[in-house]
Parts: sequence; structure tokens; C-alpha cells
Amino acid sequence: MIWLIGHIRHIGHIGLIGLIGLIGHIGHIRLISLIGLIGLLSLCAMPASAQEEHKPIKIGGNVYGGGNHAEVRGSAKVTVRKGDLQSVFGGARMANVGGHTFVNIDGKNATGDIMAVAVYGGNDISGTIGTPASVNETVPTELEDDIPTEEARESVTPASDKPYKNVVNDTWNCFVRTSRSTEDDGVTEKWPIVIGSIYGGGNGDFTYTDDSGTALRDDAGNYIAKEGDEIVAVSSTPLTVPEIDKTYLELKGGCAGHVYGGGNNATVRVNTTLNIRNESSDLLTLAQQYAAGHSGATVEDVLGYFQSKVKLNSFQSDLGSYAYNFARV
Repeated sequence: MIWLIGHIRHIGHIGLIGLIGLIGHIGHIRLISLIGLIGLLSLCAMPASAQEEHKPIKIGGNVYGGGNHAEVRGSAKVTVRKGDLQSVFGGARMANVGGHTFVNIDGKNATGDIMAVAVYGGNDISGTIGTPASVNETVPTELEDDIPTEEARESVTPASDKPYKNVVNDTWNCFVRTSRSTEDDGVTEKWPIVIGSIYGGGNGDFTYTDDSGTALRDDAGNYIAKEGDEIVAVSSTPLTVPEIDKTYLELKGGCAGHVYGGGNNATVRVNTTLNIRNESSDLLTLAQQYAAGHSGATVEDVLGYFQSKVKLNSFQSDLGSYAYNFARV
């Protein structure tokens, strides 16, 4: 394990990212990156006693399972068990991933609050995920509700169980999973898991061409991508929106404002599969339990705090109530 300190914007304290991975073997090169995120949540909206309980650590930038501009020839995996995060990508910033990507919001083994503005199964700016050579990549073992083949589905007994299984196999490119965090009683929520938006695919919300459809370039002739007027990516090869074939979301815990099987402004060429069997309490109940555990905090304080952390725009969801797990799917 390599411990890295840095690339983290913080307030008051320094956060640590434990990076396990880039495990390779020569021949058929296989790279698996596992990023374990360890962070403590800043309770800026909570009273002083709660702030002392949870030291303020934030990851100010995005988290990527893949590389910046360097290819990962195998699969990429990001596991989150604690943290105050911006966007989490299973894929790369602007590079290819040869195998599949997997983001596991691991509430079942959480060690603290999990807050994220967005979770993406795919890439951020550019690049593809999956190659014909990667179809022998195994489906993530953490998935609980998949049966890999049609033949296996037919073997399920009793027959009443069949509708609850999804046929997901090694042709899928991006996987996103969330699970619930509970106390030992298995009923009471232990750590809140609140996410602004969940996407099975990538982001791609950038400008790559001018009004005539010609690729943008800088003065040196490099291809560029822009966010507004700001150049966010430079490449010697053309930049296009991220692309993948298939996405699978298994959502069994947490609360999110918006859930999309596809990407934000990115391409999914074949299909998306959503499996929603959420066992968590709704956001309002979660806020009530959270407030009860923090002296001096009101439910309104907690709801406002959640909203500020995940940058939820209430006008997008037209929320009349917070008694939901997902405001929009």
C-alpha cells in the first residue's frame, strides 16, 4: 500500500488517500486500481460539539479510478467507505480503460459519513471503456443480484425468484453499486450516504468543437476541450465525449437526488440496466435520525447541510418533500 498525501484541498487538516493497486503481470497486462478513500466529514452546519466529533477533511478535486491521459489496460475500481467528495469516476479523466470500471459506494463497510456531489461509472472528459480483448474480465464479486448467463437464470428455483435476478455478464463496461450502512440492529441507519447525482456512464459536459463542427485547437495545434471559456483538457489526439457500450447500476442503499443509467453528456452505445432495491431510510427519516444524534441540530439544519454538501438544486427535482431515496430516476 502506498500512502499519498497531497492533491487534496483541505480545511485545517490534511487528508490521506490510500492507493492500493496497479497490480500487473507481464504478458496479458492486467492493471487493477483500487482506491480506498479515507476521509472525515466536515460538519460546517452542525454545532461545535458535532464539529469536534468529526474533523473537517475534504477532497476538493475529483477522484478517478483510471488515469489522466494514460491508458489502463485492465480494469479500474474505486471503493468509497468514508469521505466528503466532489465527483467520483470509475473511469479515467481523458484516457481509455481496457477492461471495465466499478464504483462501489460501500455503505455496508462504511466507517463514516459519505457525501458526494456526483458518482460516474464512466470517464470524465474523453476516452472509451472496454475492448474486445477484455470480455473475459469477471463481473465484480461485490454485486449481489446478478446471474451471469441466461442458462444460469433458467436454473434458478423456485421460478418465483427469476424476476429478481439480472443477467449481467462480462460484456458490461461500467458498474456502480451502493449499499446501506446500519447499526448492529440492522434497522437504524449508521452513517448517512447522500449523493447529488449518480450516472452509470461518463460526464462529457464540455465543448469539443466550434459552431461549424470543427475540433477546437490551441495556438500550438493541440486538440482542446473547454468548460465555458476555460480550457480543461489538451491532447495531441482528438477529444470527443466519453463512450461505452453497457452500464449496470445496483442501488441498494443511500439517498441521491438524481439517478441516470446513462451519462451526463456522454454516449452509451448499447443499453443501461438499473437494479433498484434500496434498503435505506428516506432522506427525511435519515435527517431526523442524524439530528437526534447531534445535540443542538434540527432536522432543517441537517437537510440544509446535506443539500449544501452534494450541491442539490431543488428546482431540478421540484421537491415537495424530502421523504425520498431518489428524487429523479
